[in-house]
Amino acid sequence: STVEPYETQRVEVLSMNTQDPLLSDVHLRRALDLAINKERIIDSLYLSQGTMANFFVNPKLSAGAVAKEESYLSVDGAMDGLDKAGYKDLDGDGFREGKNGEALILTILTNGENHRLKTEAQLVSEDLKKIGIRSRVKSAADSEAEGDEKQKNTDRQADAFARALQSGNYQLAVVGMDFSAVVNLSSVLSSGA
Repeated sequence: STVEPYETQRVEVLSMNTQDPLLSDVHLRRALDLAINKERIIDSLYLSQGTMANFFVNPKLSAGAVAKEESYLSVDGAMDGLDKAGYKDLDGDGFREGKNGEALILTILTNGENHRLKTEAQLVSEDLKKIGIRSRVKSAADSEAEGDEKQKNTDRQADAFARALQSGNYQLAVVGMDFSAVVNLSSVLSSGA
């Protein structure tokens, strides 16, 4: 059988909560971006048919509405940036501490019922480990009361995930979105200014 590629406006995004005290640091966010191997995610989960975008619309379909800054892989650049910003491994355990020597662990939130997104989050976690950042993948409903009906689990996970995103109760989150139904992207792209 053959794989026929086609363009969609389905995107998967690693969202970074800039309101979080740790992720308010642009140096840390930049290092995370440099460390994440997006091509590996595309190859592993999308049969090498995905298109890497540096914004949340497909560059092949967006009529130029794309951010100019390039996204690329540089583990060395990430390590160097973290060193310069003061994130160092002080106790020799292979993981960096925060700028003040505090424990540093990031949580990557995902919808536990979506196995592809969960795998994507795990790949991100592996990439962060390579630059000395400890992280864990957490399903949105992990901390909520378990439902007594398996049938309701999918809806419960999706609801918990949406609540966490809307409330800002997360650090990193792997989010899937479909913009194919959006005719006019101006409302999405607007800064509100």
